[in-house]
Amino acid sequence: MEVLRSEVLKIVKKKDPLYTILDDLAYKAKNVYNSALYLQKEIYENTGYAYSYFELCKIYHEKYGNYGLTSVMVNLILKNVATTVSNYFKAYKEYQRNPKRFNGEPKFPRFKDSINGRYIVTFYYQQVRFKDGKIYFPQKLNVPPIETRLDLTIPNGFFSEYEMNPLREVRIIPQLDSYKIELVYKKNIEEPNTDNFKTVAAIDLGIDNFATVVTYGVNHARPLIITGKGIKSYNKNFNKRLAKARSDAMKCNGQHTTKRIKQLYAKRDRVYKDFYHKASKAITDYLKENEVHTLFIGYNKGWKNESQLSKQVNQTFIQIGHYEFVQILTYKAEEAGITVKMVSEEYTSGTSFLDGEEPTQENYNKNRRVHRGLFISNNGIEINADVNAAYQILSKGSDYRWKFNTVNLGKESLIPI
Repeated sequence: MEVLRSEVLKIVKKKDPLYTILDDLAYKAKNVYNSALYLQKEIYENTGYAYSYFELCKIYHEKYGNYGLTSVMVNLILKNVATTVSNYFKAYKEYQRNPKRFNGEPKFPRFKDSINGRYIVTFYYQQVRFKDGKIYFPQKLNVPPIETRLDLTIPNGFFSEYEMNPLREVRIIPQLDSYKIELVYKKNIEEPNTDNFKTVAAIDLGIDNFATVVTYGVNHARPLIITGKGIKSYNKNFNKRLAKARSDAMKCNGQHTTKRIKQLYAKRDRVYKDFYHKASKAITDYLKENEVHTLFIGYNKGWKNESQLSKQVNQTFIQIGHYEFVQILTYKAEEAGITVKMVSEEYTSGTSFLDGEEPTQENYNKNRRVHRGLFISNNGIEINADVNAAYQILSKGSDYRWKFNTVNLGKESLIPI
């Protein structure tokens, strides 16, 4: 099965001579974006409609130049503009039909800042090539070859064949004080074989226990708990520093954001991503070691918008990106041949797996969760609360085929506090 994957080739900072070249390309890409968006906004204000991609290409090339970029690069930007405006129309129509689904009225796309604004530069697979472990760019743009650890050799020496070329595109993405060069490529992964699977797993997501993983089946193992206390502590410290930076900004220049604030957000994103990748790697290794073929992940769409936790806990819960973690874990698990399924986690924390209860509102009784880490069954058996919820997610995802059985689940599976 072929899937698209991305890899960061290089982070280019201001001290790097390449930064000036990339900054110039991103500035020119911003000019193309603003020019194309101006055409869309002009016709939208006059007629209420916008150009399609092909109409936009025709009008744009008649009025404007390429700003020093190649025609293919310009057309990719125009395609993004047309898609963005089209998505705005779809969102606005849906908002008129059902405004409760939105937090506010959709707004027409904004222009990039004329001086400081930058836009993503995209090289399509026909513009770049792989040779001797390096990615080569069009000569007239003066971008030097960039090394990659990937082997993107084209079978039989065909370069221009779309199906034969694993390269899809290379993106130059503007960041706060740097540029990220990202490669998008095709990768063949093993098709999951679930015909005779005998071991399944489930994950309950949280804060203190960021991810609680349980298994059930022939290769049953002791549950794995990934602590989230480190990332929780970092997030608490981040909010303190952010509040101080915002207070200073308002006192000094009356602005809501500054370079310092942007740097705080950029560092937080890097810390979070590092944690997500390490946690997902540990979970994937655990699943492979125990020959898990199907993984159920407890997740509710919009659960953070409707959170009723305390203000302090809710702030941490909302800011930690569980969905981003789920996406990272999903692609790593799928590459290992593991099928991933999303399961609603409603009522799993207040119903008892040990008593064979289905996670429904009728069976929900939060009083059995005597404190954050301990759940007591109807028979008085103590079990880790998050482990109980994870087993309920597993049972729910499997249509209740897997239920508590002392043969498969010994006392070491309960992890009582």
